[in-house]
Amino acid sequence: MEALHETGTQAQLWMWAGIGIGLLLGGAAGGIAAWLGDARALTLGLAVFLLCMGLPAATGALRLAQVAVQVQEQTVPARGRLLGYEAESASEAQRRKRPGGRPAQRPRVAFTTPEGQRLEFLGLGGSRSGLAVGAEVPVRYVAERPQEALVADFQTIWGPAWALGAFATFALSGAVVFLLGMTGGGRGAAQVTGAPTRPMTKSERRAARALAQTATKPAPAPPAAAPTRDPLSRGLHLASVGLLLLAVPLPVMLMQARPMQVVAVVFAALTAGLVGLIVAQALAQRAAADGEPARWPLIPALLALNLGYFALGAWLFTRP
Repeated sequence: MEALHETGTQAQLWMWAGIGIGLLLGGAAGGIAAWLGDARALTLGLAVFLLCMGLPAATGALRLAQVAVQVQEQTVPARGRLLGYEAESASEAQRRKRPGGRPAQRPRVAFTTPEGQRLEFLGLGGSRSGLAVGAEVPVRYVAERPQEALVADFQTIWGPAWALGAFATFALSGAVVFLLGMTGGGRGAAQVTGAPTRPMTKSERRAARALAQTATKPAPAPPAAAPTRDPLSRGLHLASVGLLLLAVPLPVMLMQARPMQVVAVVFAALTAGLVGLIVAQALAQRAAADGEPARWPLIPALLALNLGYFALGAWLFTRP
C-alpha cells in the first residue's frame, strides 16, 4: 500500500525537520534567556526543543493512524498462506536502519480472491517472523486491484503510527516536565527592593545584626506526631517494589516466548509496579493528611504513561 509508505516517509521528514528547528529555536530561546540573566535558560531551551521535536512527531502519528483507518476501510479481508521468507534488499535494510544493515526476512504470502484468482506478494520485513511455513496469515487487498495486498497485522498497518506516537509521547512528556518545572524557578540575580542608598550608621549595623541573629535562631520544634500506619499503602508499596525488582529477570528466565512477548510483559510489569508505588504514596499522604486530597507526582505518572504505551504496543505487535 503506497499510501502507508508515502505517509510514513513524510512523517519521518516532519520529525527530523522538527528536531532541526528545535535545535535552532531551543538554542536561541535558551541563549536569550541566559543573556537576560534568567536562571531557567537551560530548562526553557530544553522545553522548546522537546516541543518542536514532539509536535511534528505527534502530527505524523495521527496522520499515519488516519491512513491506517483508510486502508482498512478501502480494502477487503482475505486468508492467505505463508509460503516462506525472503531476505529484503540491502537498500531496504539500510532505509529501515537495521543494525549493520542486516536484512530482515520478508514473508511471502499467497491468497485467493473470491473470483478464484491466486496471487502472491511480499510482506513487510520482520512481519510474521514467528510463524511456520504453511500457517494462515490475515491479508487485506484492494478489491479492484487485488495485486495491492498487505499482511493485515499490527506491525504493517499500525506499526508506523505507534512508533512515531511513542517518540512523540516521550518528547512531549519531557516538555511538560520542563515547562512545569519553570514555574518554580526565577531569575538568578534577585533584586532587593528598598535597599539603602547610603552607608548604614553604627547603630543601624548593630540593629541589623541583632535582627539577623534573631531570625536565624531555630524555632522550637513542635512535638512529633505519631506516624500513621496504613496497612494498605504499606502492603501495596512492598508489592510494587517487589514487582519492579522482578519485572525484568522473571519474564526473561521463565517465558519461552517470542522476544516481543517478553518485552510486553516486562514493560507491563514495570508499569504496574510504578502505578502501584504512585497509588501507595497517594494513600499514605491522604492518611497522614486526615483525608485531604493527595498530590499525584507528575514525573512518575508521565513515566508510567510512557511505559504503558510501550507495553501496549509490544503486546499488539505479537497479536495475529
